[in-house]
Amino acid sequence: MKRVGTDAVLAAAILGCASILIWSGLQLGIGSSLLTSRSYPDLLSAGAVVLGLVLVLWWLFGMASAFVGLVLHKSGHAKLAAAPLAVSPAFMKRLAAAALGINLLAVPAMAQASDVSRAPAAVSSSAAEAVSPYFSPAAAGGPGGGQGQPSPAGPEGPAVDPFWKPSAPAASPGLIARQVAGPAQPGAEERTVTVVAGDSLWRIAARDLGAFATDAEIAGHWPKWYAANKDTIGGDPQRLLPGQVLISPTD
Repeated sequence: MKRVGTDAVLAAAILGCASILIWSGLQLGIGSSLLTSRSYPDLLSAGAVVLGLVLVLWWLFGMASAFVGLVLHKSGHAKLAAAPLAVSPAFMKRLAAAALGINLLAVPAMAQASDVSRAPAAVSSSAAEAVSPYFSPAAAGGPGGGQGQPSPAGPEGPAVDPFWKPSAPAASPGLIARQVAGPAQPGAEERTVTVVAGDSLWRIAARDLGAFATDAEIAGHWPKWYAANKDTIGGDPQRLLPGQVLISPTD
């Protein structure tokens, strides 16, 4: 806004100087013909009038070119707007842009105000068309209506118990919870493990318990494997031979 004010002062100053030149020239040339006189005062007064008229015409031409160029540019004719904008001074283009900007912004503001004034009416009309709280879709193939046709349900429909509460979902053990094996059923087929190279009772017990077994659980489980297969392993639980068949403990 400060730049626009400076431009307005400059434009007014140029127009004021032109007016002063014209007035001064006319005052000096009163009583004589400005075109036929050859005296120095007469020539000075004629020059002042001509210079003032040139300044006024230049001012009017520059301002008109600025307005025409900006209007063409805003309407999408950038090529046509290039010529008038090129001959118009920069301060005149800024003044014209400020004037057109104020005028152009007034129209959207008025349109927005009218839209806001119409908004309560639209809301009230939408509220008037609210769906009934007893609305329910009609059953397919019901009497008196096709499939998917809605039918209002009256107040005589089944009432909802205000004290109804949903049942709590069953707790999930999660992905990392290990299933605890129960006691073996009588007559169940025994599970066997064949020892391979590098196996130990610790590794076999760890595979039996699962990937998420702790060291404490493995330490308490491998002696059960040894007790169940002591006759096969022998007196040293750390000595396993590849090919030995071990029976899974039942307890």
